[in-house]
Amino acid sequence: ENDRDRLVVIIAGYSNDIDRLLETNDGLRSRFSTRIEFDAYSPEEIVDIARVLAAGNDSSLSDEAAKLVLEAATLLTQSTSSGKPALDVAGNGRYARQLVEAGEQTRDMRLARSLDFDNLDVEQLSEISGEDMTAAIASVHGRMNISGR
Repeated sequence: ENDRDRLVVIIAGYSNDIDRLLETNDGLRSRFSTRIEFDAYSPEEIVDIARVLAAGNDSSLSDEAAKLVLEAATLLTQSTSSGKPALDVAGNGRYARQLVEAGEQTRDMRLARSLDFDNLDVEQLSEISGEDMTAAIASVHGRMNISGR
């Protein structure tokens, strides 16, 4: 109490989970007087995040890959898991990162199997195709035990 003006403690998580944590001790809730809640990302924002993450890795999403990310994120917002929107369970921005990483891995494997590797241009080397993203979505959803696309 004497040093409360010099201490900042931040806890992060979903509202119901934070509420359960704060209920574990009678004095805990009063010690966290400020609460900032953020809305979950929309499917369109997930696509934007995926594009930014891909660009940060010198990759890009094809229009078809972006459309598939949008469809997958939309599907997750319409589904629930453990009483929460499945997109929240999948991790929102973390979900976008996992899709991009899996898409890049799939692309890299596809390119490594290419018979004409020397004739690929920069766009082909950096673009995550719709085919790559389809495999990435299946892989990520499989690891997370998420049904659907």
